[in-house]
This record gives sequence, structure tokens and C-alpha cells, in this order.
Amino acid sequence: MAKIFEALELSGKALSGVKTDIVAPSPAREAPKLIEEKLHNLYLNILSMLPKERGIVVEFIGSLRGEGTSTLIREFAKFLAKRSNKKVLLLDADTHQPAQSRAFGITPRYGLKDVLEKGMELDHAVVQVANTNLYVSQIVLNPSPLTFFDTMQFDTILRGLMSGYDFILIDAPPAESSQDGMVLSRKVDGVVIIIEAERTRWQVAANLRDRILKQDGHILGVVLNKRRNIIPKMIYDKFS
Repeated sequence: MAKIFEALELSGKALSGVKTDIVAPSPAREAPKLIEEKLHNLYLNILSMLPKERGIVVEFIGSLRGEGTSTLIREFAKFLAKRSNKKVLLLDADTHQPAQSRAFGITPRYGLKDVLEKGMELDHAVVQVANTNLYVSQIVLNPSPLTFFDTMQFDTILRGLMSGYDFILIDAPPAESSQDGMVLSRKVDGVVIIIEAERTRWQVAANLRDRILKQDGHILGVVLNKRRNIIPKMIYDKFS
């Protein structure tokens, strides 16, 4: 986690006009305490922008693969389940390179699409992380040429899940590799955009913003991830 969270900073310059009061953890040497503080701020910011008692659905998405989206959303999900005592469902929506089940050491037998097609209860596709309020599910196990997210069946599943969880966090595939995230953006309460510092060009990030807005998606804010600390360590130590 420390490597991914080397630094997170709010991004206001690259995406003018987009609200960016999201999360900004500090360098890795201070990560455990300060990251938790910033994740708590993220939680409070989302609540302020989405004043729902429960069933809050938030999508996390980046432009490119490798920007740290899956790690960030996983740590946020763990924080919510543990520190905020919320019942949290982490949905992996990346049909080609799912990461969440592997990260938790889970081997899913069914995806949400499978239980729908077989007429099974949704619980068959949801796995509880031991002794926590965190649950993990893979939406689709076997990808097909047709998107599942743009169907009435998925809408029905999402509505059913909203009644059972305080937070539903969707780990969307990067926009460069799939249109699924764009489809999902109009079905969720809000979207958090992830940008990797010194890698993702502002034009690419702005394009992602515009595509989400075109889908009538509600952008909650932007996270600037993996920013390198270019200040000399001696100066940083003196003034931090």
C-alpha cells in the first residue's frame, strides 16, 4: 500500500471546473496515520455531496491501467468497513483484469451475472471478508462481447444491493480499455476520478471528465495519485 500511496494530492489545475475536495494522503513514511485521516475526509466529503442514509453507490475510475484505482478503492472500502462501521460492498467491474478477489485471496464461484441467469440468490456471488463488515463481489466472471452493465438486469441487481449495504463501491476498468465505466457512470450516485501524477496528461484526464459528464455522470472529485516528492528530504523534514 505504501508504494501506491507514495502521495495523493488534490488535482485542481488539470480539471478546471471539477470539484476536487477529495483525498490527499502524504508521503509513505507517514502513510498509515495520515492516509487513514485522508480516507476519513474522503468519506465525509462523499457524505456531504451524497446525503443518503444508506445505499450510496460510488464508482472509482482512471483513464489508464496502473494508476492505482483498484488499490485506492480497496483501502477506502477497508477503512469504511472497519473505522466507520459501515456495511460495505466492493464490486469489481473489470471484466478482463479483475483485481479485488485476488487481493483478498478469494476464489469466487459465481459473479452477479451468473446468479441472475441461474435464478440464484445474490448472496451466492458475494463473499464476506473474514470478521469484517466488508463484502466483495465480482460482477462478471466470464466476459462476453456484450456489456452487462447497460441492461435492465444489472439495474435490478444494483437496486437490490442498495437496500442491503451502506456503501457500494465500484472498481471500474480504466477508460482506455473499456466503455463499461462510462455506462456505469450514469447509474451510480457519484464518480471519483483517479489520475496518476507525472504520467496521465491533463488532456487525457479532461477527456475522461468530459465523457463522464456527457453520460450525465456526477463527478464528486479527482484524486492525484503517486505524486513524487521532488522537495529535497532535508527541506521536507525541516518544514513538514
